[in-house]
Amino acid sequence: MAEGLAKGCMRMYVEQEPFGLSPENVQFNEQTNTISFPGVWGGRNVNLLRPETLESLYYLAHYAKSPAEAEKYRRWGKFILTRLRKHSKHDFGFSTLNLGTGHASDKQESFFMAETLKYGYLLFAPKNTLDLNRYVLTTEAHPVLRWDRMHQDLAEKKSKLC
Repeated sequence: MAEGLAKGCMRMYVEQEPFGLSPENVQFNEQTNTISFPGVWGGRNVNLLRPETLESLYYLAHYAKSPAEAEKYRRWGKFILTRLRKHSKHDFGFSTLNLGTGHASDKQESFFMAETLKYGYLLFAPKNTLDLNRYVLTTEAHPVLRWDRMHQDLAEKKSKLC
């Protein structure tokens, strides 16, 4: 199921010509198995540099059953990161992009560096870069020691002191 959802997210990137960046809104047609990009809900046919697809690809690669499967998710992530660099990178940062006109805004969302780039980095970093048995990533992708591990670590430190 997770891979199917990730494939749907990737279609939103791959099928969005000419930029290859996912719009803020799409419409799914279950009868024809198609995605349309109408810019619904106030013309939100923009890419806001959101992290969620890269986040999903990171977890899929991390928990992949084989190196080949993990590499597939990295290729998907590379597609996204390459398009972001090509179409959203400017002299002083990255900007949101109007996918209808190609016009770049003068705004870089705060979550772009905190999450989008962090998940892009983690996707390609060695698997042991972040131990998900010890840490959980918050909604803003900040690693926090898991509650159960925190108590275990404190108990171990206390026993060493006594």
